[in-house]
Amino acid sequence: MIRGTLFCVQPVRRTSLIAQVTEQLRAEIRSGRWPVGSRIPTEPELTELTGTGRNTVREAVQALVHAGMLERRQGSGTYVIATSDLGGTLAKYFADAVERDILELRQALDTQAARLAAQRRDDADIANLLRLLEERRQAWDENNPGAIEADVELHRAIVVAMGAAGFEFLDGLGRGNPVAVSNALLLTSTPTLVGSVLRVPYTFAIPKFGGRAFTVFSAGMLLAPTLGVAYFINQPDTPMWVFLVLAALAGVGGGNFSSSMANINFFFPEGKKGAALGINAAGGNMGVAQTQLIVPLIITLGTHLMAKDPGGYRFGITLAVLVWVPFILAAMFGALRYMDSIGSAKSDGRSYRLAMANRHTWVMAFLYIGTFGSFIGFSFAFPTLLKANFPDLAKIGWMGTLGNLAFLGAFVGSFSRPFGGWISDRLTGARITLFVFGGMAVATVLIMASLSAKSFPLYLISFLLLFVLTGIGNGSTYRMIPSIFIAESKRRASEAGEDPASALISAKRQAGAAIGVIGAVGASGGWLLQQALRLSNNHFGSMSPAFWAYAVAFLAMGAVTWWFYLRSSFAVSRAPSLAYADV
Repeated sequence: MIRGTLFCVQPVRRTSLIAQVTEQLRAEIRSGRWPVGSRIPTEPELTELTGTGRNTVREAVQALVHAGMLERRQGSGTYVIATSDLGGTLAKYFADAVERDILELRQALDTQAARLAAQRRDDADIANLLRLLEERRQAWDENNPGAIEADVELHRAIVVAMGAAGFEFLDGLGRGNPVAVSNALLLTSTPTLVGSVLRVPYTFAIPKFGGRAFTVFSAGMLLAPTLGVAYFINQPDTPMWVFLVLAALAGVGGGNFSSSMANINFFFPEGKKGAALGINAAGGNMGVAQTQLIVPLIITLGTHLMAKDPGGYRFGITLAVLVWVPFILAAMFGALRYMDSIGSAKSDGRSYRLAMANRHTWVMAFLYIGTFGSFIGFSFAFPTLLKANFPDLAKIGWMGTLGNLAFLGAFVGSFSRPFGGWISDRLTGARITLFVFGGMAVATVLIMASLSAKSFPLYLISFLLLFVLTGIGNGSTYRMIPSIFIAESKRRASEAGEDPASALISAKRQAGAAIGVIGAVGASGGWLLQQALRLSNNHFGSMSPAFWAYAVAFLAMGAVTWWFYLRSSFAVSRAPSLAYADV
């Protein structure tokens, strides 16, 4: 092992730790201070030399192992096997290849590289390529050993002329690049944030303009981000802010969801609200699962259809976006032709003021952050988390985009939501919600255990358990909302001698208003969840701190559920609860 040669390694700051340490280790290899075949310092030694934690050092070393520059040898240590990412990759793939295999592969790669370079080159690239081509010819004619280096330089220039095939702000996402992971989480969380903000005005708009008219308008709004993405995905130089704007416009779908939930509240009797709300919500939630399953398949199909075109994969993405246009148009037509605007769905400012002043609105909003916020946040983040935490899976052909697995979370969460509403109609929503939060805390701990053990099966099973519980919790919490307002209206009507029928109508209007507020706050939890993941990954080089925070939050939400809706004896004289109402 090499000792006495690491004085260039300096302690680093706490920002982007993994990226900084990875670059320092890479610099040691490229400089020759750690030559090929040498064993690098141990993990404790690297921790002391860099001034960082062991997890950070471990992730940095693992990144270079994935890049092909380092190799772990059981019982011996970690060794340098290449001085560059390219060299390591070639060494791994060509270790057992014969000369013919290498030449055939190079011929295929050279053809594609030349095609891309021809499309994207400029005059300076042409001049440089001509110069290098002449240098290589002379070296070969003179039987100069430098001919090999000249050949490498020529191919390197061709690659440079190709330009970036993807978007720079997502470069390295599949390798766990912290910056790319952060950008991806920011993009996927933006629709959640905008959708949560729009939920209140959208819910108010249903009684104001009528469910049919407003649904036609709000569905039509989705054409803007759809067509925008279809265009800008074919412009490689498009900056990230453009996609952030399009992501924000896509957030109007979240508002649509909440307004539909508020409208359906008027159609069903009390005993069937849980199942009705659950089925309606499951239909909306299934859109996430359908997208995560279908989109990768359409991208693959489009790419194969345009296989001879270097930009074929962009055609696949464009096709995957445009395929939703007929569905948007069908939703607009269906609402215009078949949807009713019922007369009793009148939510005025007074209903909103009463709902906002009711403490249970905010208690349920807090609980909904834990159920729906977790569902929507993890649904959007799950593909990114899979790629960031288990990048090696992307090397398996049919799992190249990991879309074949990412859809499972939203899928099981959507299907379990009606069950949550159904069982809450029988066992009360509060009891189911309490059990759900306890289970979610356990599932979160299992996720952290899977990351520590680098166990993908445990990771996937734990996440699917978490998704199932969020779906059940979504159904149970939504079942609680109308029950709470109806229970309070009955109590007030009995105490004040009011007409029970009028009190019931008022309660339903307040419940509709409260659903908009609760949905907005709850959906914002999806944005907060993804930001916690992003900040944890940026500042600590790991997502574990965020998951620990989630586990504690779920336990706190379970305690709140018990205190307000299940506590039947403890301190009820000083702080009454709604346990008597079986909400």
